[in-house]
Amino acid sequence: MKYQTGQDEKSLFITIIFIFLNHFGSQSQTISDAYQYSDRRSTSSAASIGLSNAVGALGADFSAISINPAGIGVYRNSIFHLGFDVPFYTVESRLSNGESNNRNFKTTDASFNFANTVGAVFSIEQHNSPWKFVNIGIGLNKTADYNQSFYFSGKSQGSITDRFLELALDPNGNYPAGINPNNLDNFEAGLAYETGAIFDPNLNDSKTEYTTDFIKFKNYPVKKDQLVNERGKASDLYFMVGGNYNDKLMFGVSIQMPFGNYRSRKTYKEGESSLNEYSPFKGLIFEDSLSTNFTGIQGSFGAIYKFNEHWRGGFSYRTPSYLWLRDEFHTSLSYTFENNNVEETYYSQSPDGTFKYNLRTPGSITTSIAYVVEKGLISLDMDFTDYSKMKFNLSGQGSSTDDYAYESLLNEQIVNQYQTTASVRLGGELKFHGLKLRAGGAATSSPYKEDTNTNFSYSLGLGVKYEKSYFDFGFQQNSLKDSYAPYLTSSSDFDGNGTVDALTPVVKRNLKKSNILVSWVLKF
Repeated sequence: MKYQTGQDEKSLFITIIFIFLNHFGSQSQTISDAYQYSDRRSTSSAASIGLSNAVGALGADFSAISINPAGIGVYRNSIFHLGFDVPFYTVESRLSNGESNNRNFKTTDASFNFANTVGAVFSIEQHNSPWKFVNIGIGLNKTADYNQSFYFSGKSQGSITDRFLELALDPNGNYPAGINPNNLDNFEAGLAYETGAIFDPNLNDSKTEYTTDFIKFKNYPVKKDQLVNERGKASDLYFMVGGNYNDKLMFGVSIQMPFGNYRSRKTYKEGESSLNEYSPFKGLIFEDSLSTNFTGIQGSFGAIYKFNEHWRGGFSYRTPSYLWLRDEFHTSLSYTFENNNVEETYYSQSPDGTFKYNLRTPGSITTSIAYVVEKGLISLDMDFTDYSKMKFNLSGQGSSTDDYAYESLLNEQIVNQYQTTASVRLGGELKFHGLKLRAGGAATSSPYKEDTNTNFSYSLGLGVKYEKSYFDFGFQQNSLKDSYAPYLTSSSDFDGNGTVDALTPVVKRNLKKSNILVSWVLKF
């Protein structure tokens, strides 16, 4: 589970705010998942990336028409567009709420996306009409890249067995009263019971009770590490139509069909730093995998108005998108302990789980202004997105009361924790004898109410124009900080002495995201 923020205290607050929701079984949906699938942005054109996507009032570019579909009305020729990109990430991770000597671990990841954008615009000139051109287009545009990996290792108080124990305890009873073993969930607590990570110390007793090997070591730092591999991307298939009215007003509408996939595989381990450190415990490995596929529908419309030869303004609205998602998930647990001076290892795995649900992502408004001269241009975009409008529907495809309760709590937390973001993008271009030099920058406020930080990015670009085609090259980089919880607890006080026994580990991450894009456009 990931949360973007830039301050330690706020990172921890955002990380733990949703912990209590995890008692509702095997659902993997979280409020950060809603943001992940809502934060889809066009990365299609090297030309627009060079301007930091400040292209809403310019048009005649594939990123521009995805931001403001009125941009299709600016085309005066039919074109074919093909682009690819190479995104790469650097992630520094550190277990922050543990020992002071926990070190940073740095990982890098890169991928190659051929045809991250492919599409065509067909321009139809109108004669003897104030409508100069009517244009139609179709395209495929990448909007998100989920490829990254990271690793952490260190020591902090608490064990994942605390979470397993919380899930096994009777919510209507007092510790150590537990749920009947036959009623434990199949993905975490059930595996923990089958492998001995949690156990009933009084099997001959008529009561069901649970404990762990770590209960007596609650103040001890535990060695833990995790490797996380994430893969996937999101794209939009879109159809658009627009026109040029009297070379003054451009108007366009578009229908997008977002689709994509996200896959993660996480391997979490705990072990000893020295012999018999937590006897009889020796080690555990918990693995979980998730694959999410989604499709959806969305629309947008916009206008560009030329005030005079140099000044132009734009406005566009992107409707909320409606996504249909399907999760497939699997977990396994290996637990090793010493019994009569002999190490024993037990292994258990879950069945393959599936879950279908819906998500509504927020709409957005973009306003733009640009100043264009023969030798260059300056362009400014501002857009606004209210992420508190995200909404899950978990119960629409089933009748489970747990699904409905979990859905209500998810949506309540979305309203409480998310806010409207503002993004300001500024770009400039200079022309020199067939070459175009571009640069830009962007600032975006945090979607979290408790985070006042701003995310900054910058970009550079180069364009080379030929008679019937042109090449564009773009580079963009941004840095951000976020927090990650390898597992969540409900901060339980097992022994009732007023102190928290089940602690949530927090990993602080510094991420640097870069992207290199190349686009080729052919006029015909």
